Amino acid sequence: MHATGGPEVPDGYLGIGPSVELAELPRSFRIAGRVAETARLFDRRGAHTLTDLGLRAAVVGDTEVGNVLAARYLDTVRDADASPILETVDCYLSAGLNASETANRMFLHHNTVRYRLARFEELTGVSLKDPEVAFQVWWALRYRELDASRAARPGRAAES
Repeated sequence: MHATGGPEVPDGYLGIGPSVELAELPRSFRIAGRVAETARLFDRRGAHTLTDLGLRAAVVGDTEVGNVLAARYLDTVRDADASPILETVDCYLSAGLNASETANRMFLHHNTVRYRLARFEELTGVSLKDPEVAFQVWWALRYRELDASRAARPGRAAES
């Protein structure tokens, strides 16, 4: 028990599989392993379920989709402003496609945010207002985050 009276939260990465009947225990164990690996790769310490990590587990599990989406949306943005543009797009997606909220979160003028979003759309030829596009860009950004995480961990860059 933790000093607060609640359960101790691990410092590492713990995957929790779904509650199942005894015959389904191997499936629950596989899911728990996938959740723990996803949490580790995205550096999300603590105990997690598949629901907690959502589609990040799919990003980890499907590198072909990640490669295609990263090439389509991220590699297209190759000019000198690529990093600020992609950071702004990522924040915009997490802010519910709200440019004003993005500006607040990033401590930027709203015109700077609008310029960066417009530049992304110009370079990629897509609209971030399209939910399917927004989801694909989110996936590509998470895949890039996953790649960066793998590259930053010595001896683990070849893991998939």
